Amino acid sequence: MPRRKKVDEPTEQIKKIKTPPLIKGMKDVLPSDNKYWRTLLDSLTRVAIDFNFQWVDTPLMEKYDLYAHTIGKNSDFVKKDLISFTDKNEKMVLRADYIPAVTRSFISHSLYNNTIPIKLWFGGSILTQGNFYESKHRQMYQMGYHVYGVESPAADVELVVMLYQTFVALGLNPYVRVNSLGGLTGRIEYAKALTGYIKSKRSAICTECRGQATRDPFKFLACANQKCTKQIEDAPQIVDYLSESEHSHLFKFLEAMDEVKVEYEMDNSMVHEFGYYNGTIYSIYNRTEDGDDVLLATGGRINYLSEMLGGPEMPACTISLLVEKVISEIKSKKVEIPRMKSPHVYLAQLSEQAKRRAMEFVEELRKEDFRVVANFSKDGLKSQLDTATKMGAKVILILGQKETIDGTILMRDVESGIQEVVNIKKVIGEVKKIIYKK
Repeated sequence: MPRRKKVDEPTEQIKKIKTPPLIKGMKDVLPSDNKYWRTLLDSLTRVAIDFNFQWVDTPLMEKYDLYAHTIGKNSDFVKKDLISFTDKNEKMVLRADYIPAVTRSFISHSLYNNTIPIKLWFGGSILTQGNFYESKHRQMYQMGYHVYGVESPAADVELVVMLYQTFVALGLNPYVRVNSLGGLTGRIEYAKALTGYIKSKRSAICTECRGQATRDPFKFLACANQKCTKQIEDAPQIVDYLSESEHSHLFKFLEAMDEVKVEYEMDNSMVHEFGYYNGTIYSIYNRTEDGDDVLLATGGRINYLSEMLGGPEMPACTISLLVEKVISEIKSKKVEIPRMKSPHVYLAQLSEQAKRRAMEFVEELRKEDFRVVANFSKDGLKSQLDTATKMGAKVILILGQKETIDGTILMRDVESGIQEVVNIKKVIGEVKKIIYKK
């Protein structure tokens, strides 16, 4: 029989380009950060479940008016930080903040008809031009919680305690700053008084605050310029413009904070720049040795937000955080993050037939709530056993071609070193004996 002529394989011509650089202001999350993301997101998820919050999510694209109306059309955030574009003659934006978006969804789907309180939590990417947040990142991961339908400060305290205790458990040193923004009437009167004060100090404050005295006097209270910080101490305080009910809400909130032993301090100059906040507001900071405390989470009353977006009158409060900022603080404090839990079982396989059976058997093991690892890209037994040892598996199961045919599996108890052949139908029971023997 003539030999078949050897034919060279054609060479694939792959069109190459230079690796596109990361867009300025964007950041990749790498495997080295996995333990920080996993620990924080797991903690925030557990809190949501423990406190009976329901998950919601919103699209990455919203109408421009959603943010212009709720945050403030003339605010720096809306004018400079939204990523906007026109689609079919309609102005759109990429999601820049979950809080208005979640309330828009709350109204759109008539969730206000659900049983009070309505407790929602959310999380995902927000995208901006990178000017507003200190990190200068254009994409960040926001997580937070809403409570709708409760006027009582007990709802606010619950939100604060949830995150305060989470931060303590993560090894941080949190405390809470508290203030009140009052209601619509009181805030208008306060803004007039503050504008008058700023104008009376024109020569003693920074140029930017002088220019914004009429348009946005609250910017003055957040100014970090040394000229302004000296003058802020003597500025009018909004607590003097609160109504009786607003005073009562703030006082009861502080009383409850004392009862739950959450460390806090009043900060009469604290303002949340987004226009949808009113009444009692709060921010959680991490205390640092150099006194340059770091903001971890922001929240407060959003009692008007539903009505602002065409929904029913609905008292509400919220709190949210930026995951990257919290992780950065955890890293800077060199907080010890626990390693991922070791697998209960490592399943090794030694042939193509065994590999196919192992793929099925992995799912059978996972249904029994075992943490199972198998690497189907490896064929050599030694490399698989080395991996199992490094990962700290308690049981190693080895499935070869002979075992597949016989309906058996080789089981090794790593701690005792005992190894035996077990009927594959009985191996789950045998694994349980080893895992739960202590």
